[in-house]
Amino acid sequence: MADWFMVLKEVVAMLAEATTILGVIALVYTVRQFKRSEIQRDMDVRMQKIEYSVDLLHAFSKDIIPAINTYIRRVQAELEIAKFGSVRQDKKGEIIVAVKIQCGGLEILNALEHICVYVKTEIVENDIIFDPISGVFCDFMAQNEDLLESALQYGPFKNIRYVQKLWTTEKILAITNQQMEELAQKKEELLNQKMT
Repeated sequence: MADWFMVLKEVVAMLAEATTILGVIALVYTVRQFKRSEIQRDMDVRMQKIEYSVDLLHAFSKDIIPAINTYIRRVQAELEIAKFGSVRQDKKGEIIVAVKIQCGGLEILNALEHICVYVKTEIVENDIIFDPISGVFCDFMAQNEDLLESALQYGPFKNIRYVQKLWTTEKILAITNQQMEELAQKKEELLNQKMT
């Protein structure tokens, strides 16, 4: 009876070891599958962001840029007609803002706020949309700071402020990096000239 018990004990021990080994193998396989699915999910998210970025670029070029061009022409025409003559300086600013609102400035700000939500929440790829959009966006915002200040009574426009700061900083950094590269290249040229 002792032999039978010892054999059973050894069989159970071997089964336990085999089960442990199979469990470890299954765990390793599961972790690998999880990592693969995580990589696939990241790729899917990236592709979706790219798709949203392309859609946003299309909407920006099709709707917002023409609206900005029309707005600029209308504001210039209205301000040309409105001769300020003897109007006090503080009233001129109010008149200019009123003209900008009348010419569709608030609608453009709302469209830009919508785009900025996508940028701030990283639903779109900033590196894809930055070059085509940032110049027009930053120029428009710089020229219409008075409109934005007035529009704050209609909404906070926090996303515009965020993206304006982000993109202005990125543009300054890009210019600074380019200047640094040019200076480094010039320095290298001067050092090479000095050596010869």
